[in-house]
Amino acid sequence: MLQSLTIHNQTLLAQYLFKGVGRLPFKKFNEVLSHYGLGSRRQDSVYLSQQEKDDLSKLFELEVGNIEFYSQYDKNINRIEMQKHSVSEKASGLNISVNDIRMFTFNPSYRLNGEVVSALQHSQLIMQYESIYSIEHDAIVVCENLEPFIQLENFRELFPNFLSNALFIYRGNGTAVSGVHKLCERATNTIYVMSDLDPSGIVIANTIPNASFALYPCIDSIEQRTLLKLQPKLWSEQQQFVDAAKRYSKNNDLETLFNFLQKKSAGITQEAMFAERLKLEKHTISQETNLPI
Repeated sequence: MLQSLTIHNQTLLAQYLFKGVGRLPFKKFNEVLSHYGLGSRRQDSVYLSQQEKDDLSKLFELEVGNIEFYSQYDKNINRIEMQKHSVSEKASGLNISVNDIRMFTFNPSYRLNGEVVSALQHSQLIMQYESIYSIEHDAIVVCENLEPFIQLENFRELFPNFLSNALFIYRGNGTAVSGVHKLCERATNTIYVMSDLDPSGIVIANTIPNASFALYPCIDSIEQRTLLKLQPKLWSEQQQFVDAAKRYSKNNDLETLFNFLQKKSAGITQEAMFAERLKLEKHTISQETNLPI
C-alpha cells in the first residue's frame, strides 16, 4: 500500500519517520495509513504515536526501501535507480524470520496445499515453512534481494512468458535462508534462481536445493546498455566466492557470464538489471555440493 504513494509523498514520509521533521497532511496520508490501522487525525494532520512510528518504519523499509536513503531523495533519479545506491536489506536488519516464506505471484491468487488462496492483486503472502505442504504453481523463482522482489510487478515484462504463473519467493539472509532451502529441498516444481550477477550470486544460484536454472540477461544485451553500471566493488569484495563461482559455472550455461565478469572485474546487481530493463533469460545450472554459500 505504501508503494501507491507518489515518490514525493514517500519522501515526506521518510523524512518524517527518519528525521522527525515536517507533518503528514491528512488528505495525503490518511487513506494509506488507515489501511494499516495507524494514525489519528489532529486538525489537518495525521498524528502517530511512537509505537506507530516504529511500526510504520518497518513497513516502509519492507515495502518501499531504506528510510534513510529515501529521506534524502534526489528528484532527478527514479525509484529503481535509487535502489541501486540504497543500503541493502543485508545491512538493515529487515530479514524475514526463520522459516518464514515470503511469496509473490503475478496472478491475484496462490495455489498452495491443494487450495487456491485469494489475495489482493500485487500483494505478497507470508507463511511459515511448516505450513506449506505443496505448491501447485508451474515453477518456483527464488529471488536473492528484497528491493527487486518488492517491485516485481513493475518489471513483469522482463521475465520469460513461461514464468507468468510462477511463485516467486524471497530468499532472505542469514538464518532466514534455512526455510527457503528446506522448502526447495522437498519441492517438485522446476526451480529458478534470480540473483545478482556476481561471484556470490553465481554461488547462490548453484546452491539453492534442486534449482535447475538461473535468470540472467545475455551478454549481448548487457553490452548494448551503455548506461548500465558495472560495479567493481561487487568483484573486489567477493574474492572468497570467485573460485567457487568459477568451479560451479565451468561446465554449465554460466561459464560465459562468469568469464565476462572476470574480464571486467565487476558485477551487476539485480537493481541495475531492472533499472536498465534487461530481459532475463533461462540459463541452465548444475548442482554440486560441499561449497560455501
